[in-house]
Amino acid sequence: MSDVPSHEIGQARKSKWPIGTGVVAGAVLISAVLVGQPWEPRTGTIESAPDNLSAIDGTSAPESEAESTGPECVDGPAMVLDEETDMCFIVPDGWYVYDAMLLVSTDSTAAISSDDDAGWVATGPVSPFLTYGSLEETARYLVAEALGIESDSATMQSSTGETDNVPSATASDAAGGTWMRATVAAIDGDTYVMFATSPDDRPEIIEQIETVYASLEFK
Repeated sequence: MSDVPSHEIGQARKSKWPIGTGVVAGAVLISAVLVGQPWEPRTGTIESAPDNLSAIDGTSAPESEAESTGPECVDGPAMVLDEETDMCFIVPDGWYVYDAMLLVSTDSTAAISSDDDAGWVATGPVSPFLTYGSLEETARYLVAEALGIESDSATMQSSTGETDNVPSATASDAAGGTWMRATVAAIDGDTYVMFATSPDDRPEIIEQIETVYASLEFK
């Protein structure tokens, strides 16, 4: 990703996600999905969303992928362009963009987090070893692995469709108080994922995450 202004928040910040929370499971999943390396917290800076960003209106996107509603993608504090996956998405008001040092702690190629770490969204390529059958089966598997449940769980919601005219599938579920969602998309034989989690299963955070998903475009 291109360089954008960043600022230090106090001292170099470590992840607030304690061992044993669902968000750690999400980070572990992203590590496995991308490069198969273990997750551990690192220090770094966070790129801040500007104060004048418009507030998220809480409109929920349906489980099937909606048409992109975001503005033209310009990498910066208000939007993220993941140059590795060509995924572009908005940064909600009060959320922050991970810089290169913090990205190492997730093994994703782009990531954002709410200020209180109550929500997290990351993107990156999916390892060929973790693609199973259809896109929907892969999405369900990734969520199941993160939550420690079966991929055929009756509570898991999943759907197939297109995201910005790209074949994709989404799966989401909650277990142990942690909510997770994965959208996988296939482009030219490669598979990419947008993965999100709310370790406290907070409706207002999930609404913001759904708005991020609704803005997703491929460049």
